[in-house]
Amino acid sequence: MDIFQDNEDLRIVDSSIYRVDVAPEGDRAEIEYRMQYYRLPSMRVQKWHWLQQWQLQPGKGMNQGLWLIVNSPPPLD
Repeated sequence: MDIFQDNEDLRIVDSSIYRVDVAPEGDRAEIEYRMQYYRLPSMRVQKWHWLQQWQLQPGKGMNQGLWLIVNSPPPLD
């Protein structure tokens, strides 16, 4: 979120999860995230792609655990 919050000229056109692949063990997932954006004053829409790696952090007791992204996003052009 830091790469988006400090940029007042950034305008997001579309944001979507394109693909989700969960490992057979159920403790890892690969998510393909895509975003279209532009930066003012330009109106040229650009595409940004992030292949996210998620890892399930086990919980205790009634807590099922917590999914966390373990890789950093690529730079926004």
